[in-house]
Amino acid sequence: MASEPPENDIRSKWQNQPNETTRMSIEEIRQKAWKLQRKARREVLVLYGFALLFVVFFGMSFVKANDTLSRAGFALMVVSALYFPYQAQKRLWPRSESTESASTTGLDFYRRELERRRDYWRHIWGLLGPLFFSSGVVLLAVLKAMKNPGLWLNLLPFTLLLAIWAASFIPLRKRELRKIQREIDTVDALRS
Repeated sequence: MASEPPENDIRSKWQNQPNETTRMSIEEIRQKAWKLQRKARREVLVLYGFALLFVVFFGMSFVKANDTLSRAGFALMVVSALYFPYQAQKRLWPRSESTESASTTGLDFYRRELERRRDYWRHIWGLLGPLFFSSGVVLLAVLKAMKNPGLWLNLLPFTLLLAIWAASFIPLRKRELRKIQREIDTVDALRS
């Protein structure tokens, strides 16, 4: 029996190895990856929609502004409004599955998409930074142009909306990061 080719030995080892119990089918993983990609596309398109609104509103404000500081602030707002969705698209927009999945498994592809989403949420303040900076320049210009101190009340609604948004965005970001990390941990458990 020593003349038996080693190929049969490998085949018998492969056929007799213990079966793993999978808790998630390949189709479920594929569905989750597609769902994540659709969500990313939808988010990017919504961001471009908001950017268009910002560009129109702040572009009109730029045209109407009289002083240089206001014009600079509104120009920065337009640029920032375009910068954020562009960066979100670079970071979130799903890459072609066919080019990446050829060298990886479905789990690896899904995990990579989750990691990209996690990194996006981790570094979102860096994307929002230019928008906040340009908002500060606009507010500075508005405050400088105010001759009547009673006009400060006109800024109150904007300031309150910004504070409410920031107060709700911080917990939302943390919750999204925890959810993504749990999903990554689940994928890691499936891989091992």
